[in-house]
Amino acid sequence: VVTSGPIAYATDSPTGLYVFDLTQEGSPEPIGILHAPSAPRNALQVTELPDGRKLLAGIGQGGLQVYDVTDPAAPVKTSTFGTPGQANGLALQDQFAFVSAGDAGLQVVDLSDPSSPEIITALSTDRPARDVAVSDSLVLVVVGQGEREGNEREILVIEIQE
Repeated sequence: VVTSGPIAYATDSPTGLYVFDLTQEGSPEPIGILHAPSAPRNALQVTELPDGRKLLAGIGQGGLQVYDVTDPAAPVKTSTFGTPGQANGLALQDQFAFVSAGDAGLQVVDLSDPSSPEIITALSTDRPARDVAVSDSLVLVVVGQGEREGNEREILVIEIQE
């Protein structure tokens, strides 16, 4: 589940993407559904493009999935983008998606044309990239398998430069 203002987005993998209006406190109202058996299962994020369009992205079968949610009651799937490695974490900032992709490290995807996402850069990591977050000009990437696998987790801090 992810929220954007008074709107909540939730997925149910076998059914699809659900949209709820949260304006009425304590009584979410369903306002939209997109029946998609391969709806994203995790890492939902919402961002707004410079032109005002709103995008929802998530990780699901086939990699990164992108939906136009400018009209939240009528989400439209714009693309599925196969990322290298096992996509398992996602953070959005402006028109960029930062994807932690396991052994393929960190992938940075340009979503300015949502129908045709494009990897613009990638960063190799010495251990599998497991999760990612973005805060202003910093990207935080969790790497490693965990102590059970003899490969402790660590957070890499990367500065975004234009």
